[in-house]
Amino acid sequence: MEVNGCSCINVPESFSENIKANQIIFMGTVLEQIEIQNDSNLLMLYHGVTKIKVTKWYQNRMKSDTIFYANGQGSMCISSIEHLKEGDQVIIKSVKESIYDPSLEFYPNVDKKLLRFMESYKHKSIVGYEICDVGLLKVKEQKVTGNITKNYQLRKWRIINFIRRISKKWANSMEAKMRKDEPKYQEWDLGKFGELMKRKWNSL
Repeated sequence: MEVNGCSCINVPESFSENIKANQIIFMGTVLEQIEIQNDSNLLMLYHGVTKIKVTKWYQNRMKSDTIFYANGQGSMCISSIEHLKEGDQVIIKSVKESIYDPSLEFYPNVDKKLLRFMESYKHKSIVGYEICDVGLLKVKEQKVTGNITKNYQLRKWRIINFIRRISKKWANSMEAKMRKDEPKYQEWDLGKFGELMKRKWNSL
């Protein structure tokens, strides 16, 4: 997979496939999307943060239940959840992150608003993640939806790529149909997902 210059190799198929001891996994509600004001023409790793109210910690609780997800540049392999809307409920896999960069003070012509913004987030609970993994699931009415343990779309692509060796026309027809169809995702009860996370954590 390649996204804006970021190459991903051996991408995990599902959320549960790649669980590590340092990861912070939680369920929460999106409160606000905050854009980083940058008038300095500097290339920043992050362009905004998503404010989230955590309702359940699955792994590695942080000091605050109000945390901020650092939305990064895809070209640098940093993920972003800026597309989420206020009120969306999600389950997120992440790692501890920081958007504060003290070296910015020494750059010429750096926007003072940018420096103040970065300074204000210096001691906040901030997380982030890479794009080369499945790190986001949706929650609605006590149901978890997404690539929890399986990735139906990726498997379809693999079948299409295999068929392409036999018949390009057949493969193109399958691809066109797949693009029209609604993506298929797993749907689990929250309790079942919680049990899965417990087993994963106990196995680390």
